[in-house]
Amino acid sequence: MNINEVLFTDELRARIMDLEYDSLSEEEIKKIYMEETGSDLRAQIKIYHSADYMEELNIGHNGFDGTIIHFYDDAAGINQVYSISRGSEKTEDENWRPEDWMYNLFGIFVGQNDKQYEDAQIFEQKITEIILRKTNSSESNLLKIALGHSLGGNTVQVLQLVDRLFDKVYVINDAPPSTYQLGYIDEQFYRALSNEFGINARNYSEIYSIDPSSLKKFTEKYYKDAGENIIHLVADEDLLYAVSQSIRGFIEIGEYKFVDSIPNMKNITPLLEKIPDEDIQAVQAYLALYGNVYNSKGFDAVIYEMTGANAGLVKYVMELKGLDYVKLLPKIDELLPMVEEMSVRVPELLEKLKIVHRNLEPIIEEIVNLGYLTNKEKEIVLKEIKGVIHDLEEIVTYTDRIMNSAPGFVSKVTNPFILSLTIRNVFKIVDSVSSLKNRFSVTKDNLSKIIDLFEKSANAHSIFYVVKALGKANGIEYTTSGDLIMYTKQNDQVIKVNISLPVRIYQKGQSIYDEKEYVLNKMKQRYNIVYLDDYEQRKKILILKIGEMEGSPFLFQDILGRFTYDTQYYYLLKKINVHEDIPPLSYNFKGAFESMFSYYEQEINRGRELLYKLKFSIECLFDKDEEIANKIIN
Repeated sequence: MNINEVLFTDELRARIMDLEYDSLSEEEIKKIYMEETGSDLRAQIKIYHSADYMEELNIGHNGFDGTIIHFYDDAAGINQVYSISRGSEKTEDENWRPEDWMYNLFGIFVGQNDKQYEDAQIFEQKITEIILRKTNSSESNLLKIALGHSLGGNTVQVLQLVDRLFDKVYVINDAPPSTYQLGYIDEQFYRALSNEFGINARNYSEIYSIDPSSLKKFTEKYYKDAGENIIHLVADEDLLYAVSQSIRGFIEIGEYKFVDSIPNMKNITPLLEKIPDEDIQAVQAYLALYGNVYNSKGFDAVIYEMTGANAGLVKYVMELKGLDYVKLLPKIDELLPMVEEMSVRVPELLEKLKIVHRNLEPIIEEIVNLGYLTNKEKEIVLKEIKGVIHDLEEIVTYTDRIMNSAPGFVSKVTNPFILSLTIRNVFKIVDSVSSLKNRFSVTKDNLSKIIDLFEKSANAHSIFYVVKALGKANGIEYTTSGDLIMYTKQNDQVIKVNISLPVRIYQKGQSIYDEKEYVLNKMKQRYNIVYLDDYEQRKKILILKIGEMEGSPFLFQDILGRFTYDTQYYYLLKKINVHEDIPPLSYNFKGAFESMFSYYEQEINRGRELLYKLKFSIECLFDKDEEIANKIIN
């Protein structure tokens, strides 16, 4: 804990990170700060969202989403930036495709995508320049801190390891950097790898042939100094941490702290450790073939490159009832070229799946030993998985038949008999796809316990469960709505106090009285301008006019009237004496306004005094649990 940092506790950092997924605002930050510390956050807060810079900086098109918060109070010596990179989301807002998780796959596991790192780097540089210009006269040096969860934790760590951008990095349930990812991004590191392990510097795929343990050891030593200020907060049950402990390539850099987020939950690491490393290497090498495709063309292109299948076209055929030749014929010009592609690509995919299937039984056996699967369920699952291989082989068979029935350009088939036979084989392919879907459904039903375990592990990955675990250790509960509940026991009685409720009352009250004070000041300004200043101005003009009349009486000759030519030099205005009497504004007039202003000032002061008493009561709740309990009981 560093009390000099604005967000100086794990709870503060975690809740602000979680808020970044929803509605990060100055008001919410101040609310959380008061709930956690019992004190006002006085520093100025400026929030920069990456979405506001998408067009200007050409960022965010590859899933990156980040926020930078600047806390500034020069008098108090506060000049701090918190850079938050958002973690993986299930899908994009307007898109079913899991872009962030595809980045996890290709960017971290395979190590052949650097788009989110590049976007974060550009955004960080731009906002830092803006902040430095605004605070160039500050006596306080800019303190830069990064926060990240999941994929966001990976992004800020890579920024730190490669570019050393931050003074401190805090990550929660992060996706650790991988040696493959760092080798792809950091050219200097990859050259060091090439020299150390004798791989071809121009053939990146050779990195997968390096012994994983040796590669991990070398990478952690290489980045040790750059990562010394990275602090990890990890749930024991986190799915991503279990993966990083069991799968090749991931590194551990910095300081680790662990929390028990879901008590009595079994760890899934023993399951993952049963996956042979050679299988993982084979999968990595296979996926690496599509790294550039994903980088340049995205998710759909990867699926097409792996299988040759057009997802929209397959769905259309599956929805047809029976052998509906008529509805299929308009699509035949699109369908046959797709089958031609599938005849080449599906067999390649099938071979990779057979490698994984070969070592699947020991993994399933371990699930049985851990009590998540009965022997009967095991047999069903193995049967269905074997059936998956069979269905894929059937797809290969029928695509081959189509190709053999119309050698050459299959898309140019016009012979009615061959066309009919081709369409029958297309529907056979569709039947195999439907069978695959059924097998997946049966497998899922029989793996319900293990799926439940993975779902719990996925839940433990969320920030909310980490925040709950942190609170529990300090006698605090956090509700799903975001309220902070402080609780203690006194004489076997549990006493709970909702801290968020009085904080909301305090903040809402402050905003109301701030608005009232603003309106009152505006009224005073208008009163001064319209009445007091106007009166003084008119009085000043009148006195100036009197002085002019007394000083230059001849200028006012015309007030005596008109005279004939022979008498106008006789009747001359030579002197003017003005006997002025300018009364002040009526006391009753001024008193009415001043009484009104005084009344509103007293009302505002009374309201603020009540709020300060409420704030003081919140601060008292942060002293000692026993004192809280005694005060409430008594």
